[in-house]
Amino acid sequence: MMRKLQYILTCVLIMTSLCACEYKDFIEDEGDTVSFNVDFDWQNVDSIPASMRVVFYPDDAETMAKMTQGYRIFDVQNKITEVFLPTGNYKAIAFNNDTEHLTTEDYGMYGLLYASTINYESRGIYDKPNVIDSIYDFQDIRDYPDYMVQGSQSFSLNLADYDKVLTFTPDSIVTTVNITFNGIGGLSWVRDIRGAIDLTMNKRFLNRDELEEPAVNMFNCEYNDSLVTAKFYVFGMEQSILQYQHKLTLFFWMNQGKVFVPMTLDSERITFYSEEPHRISIGVQMDLDLRDFFAERNGFEIEVDEWEDISIDVGF
Repeated sequence: MMRKLQYILTCVLIMTSLCACEYKDFIEDEGDTVSFNVDFDWQNVDSIPASMRVVFYPDDAETMAKMTQGYRIFDVQNKITEVFLPTGNYKAIAFNNDTEHLTTEDYGMYGLLYASTINYESRGIYDKPNVIDSIYDFQDIRDYPDYMVQGSQSFSLNLADYDKVLTFTPDSIVTTVNITFNGIGGLSWVRDIRGAIDLTMNKRFLNRDELEEPAVNMFNCEYNDSLVTAKFYVFGMEQSILQYQHKLTLFFWMNQGKVFVPMTLDSERITFYSEEPHRISIGVQMDLDLRDFFAERNGFEIEVDEWEDISIDVGF
């Protein structure tokens, strides 16, 4: 009993001492630390993010010696915010950290930091279609990127810079894709629609325009009684939408069953195409009536896990 009491008292003393310790940042010499402000000029963005992450990297050996971690991260609001660093020369990169489908990795070196999409997860009651692996030959299935902006700076920080304002001018690093599908009948029977498109890049280095990791992106669709629309983001599609024949598939959840409609998205199948910086719009005429498919089945309701393929020659 006495030994147990001594053990408990020892644990309490250790925890008390740990709680009393002052937090020390990864800065060797705090004597020349300077407080200054970071701010953002949002003139180039469509939508101002809720919050930003700013990463500072020492740009010479002398500055590196003051920061043993090798970099310093500040999570800030989308407006002017006070931060602090030791004097020296820096490279800095800022990007929004309010993303849901993206992760940022490899902070250790300025040239390696990148953003990457996460694997697609089921949403609500509608699972990821179990036929998607066979449609796309077991490629990685990813969520599409969030809207993401990025800006960078190189600067020097001196003791006299206590009132310095470092302003970033972020720009979008994703392309907004808007697709309109016309000529689909039977949409009043539909409960949910999602799409998938292949040959999209899902890893982007934040300090240079370099893309990796081709995969399939799934995206949500909206619909009414006459048309289906989709809006999603991709990395770098401006260079590929007409160069490559993307395979695009629509998945329909209906009370009568589930069907998917695969098609090749090429210049011959696009009725409308518009391209602007960081934005493309596409129109597709489907000439498809979902009710015809189920009428041919004489009321037979397909199984919950069964997907039926509608192979159509999309009319243009």
